[in-house]
Amino acid sequence: MAKTNRKKVISIDSRYDLLAYETMSGKHKTCLGNKNDRLCRYCGKRSPEVKFRNEAHAFPQAIGNRWIIDYWECDTCNALFSRMLEDDFVKYLGPQRTLSRIRGTNGIPSFQRKKGELRIEWNGDTLKITTPNENSDVVIDEDGKGFTLRVKLQPYTPMGVFKCFVKMALAVMPEAELKFCKHLIKWISEKQHSTESFPFSPLLIFTQFMPFHMPNDVIIYSLQKRKEGITNVPFMQFTILIHNTHYQFFLPMPEQDRGNIVNDMTNQSCLEQNGIELGKEDFTSHLVVRDDIRIIRMGPAIAPKFT
Repeated sequence: MAKTNRKKVISIDSRYDLLAYETMSGKHKTCLGNKNDRLCRYCGKRSPEVKFRNEAHAFPQAIGNRWIIDYWECDTCNALFSRMLEDDFVKYLGPQRTLSRIRGTNGIPSFQRKKGELRIEWNGDTLKITTPNENSDVVIDEDGKGFTLRVKLQPYTPMGVFKCFVKMALAVMPEAELKFCKHLIKWISEKQHSTESFPFSPLLIFTQFMPFHMPNDVIIYSLQKRKEGITNVPFMQFTILIHNTHYQFFLPMPEQDRGNIVNDMTNQSCLEQNGIELGKEDFTSHLVVRDDIRIIRMGPAIAPKFT
């Protein structure tokens, strides 16, 4: 299996060039752009036509990003992305942020879809789960060492989640490559989600959960572009590791990928598949999802307190 993975890595390196990569942790900050010459890469406007008073984060603070500050993002676009993209993204992640102890703007968030329903929170080093009487959303293992949660997420729009991932890729993309992505900048800046605005489909994201301990204050991302002369793989791809979950997607590039996208994109995934299940989710819909159920299995490493 390891030999197969090595061949896969070599194959990816032979097809893609690395455009951006960083392991973010600690207190060191990376600032994108020039603080003294502010030009928004999303709306194309400068000060004083737009303001740059707020500290914009290239990746949402909700996933623990305290490191990448974006001087290329004006306050107007920052407010738009927060409302139209990050809100859906945070609701999609749901209890993952709580269970993984990912610190957002106001610390580790609690999770509760509605008052009176399942509630998940941390009390110091103890995970506290509050559930209504005779509720079947929590199933404890027979040995009492693990448990399974059945969690209903808050309503979110799949296309908004996908756009948020695209916005992260655009934020760290070298300026020379942005000429290929004007359609994406326009798309994520729309004030409503619709298939008419950008009829590219499917909008797929590959996921892989790493079943071992990972620091909750580290984010790793990678942006890659297809090498010259290669035609049978998608033009650009982006991966990001958020705690124990690895996400990968191919940027929607109709011009460069016309006739070149393979039907089964799973074969192009750069995520290792050494016995760990590779998930695939479709985020094409612009309609709000209201009853998305997440099944979460927790092992014996965490001793929860049930009330």
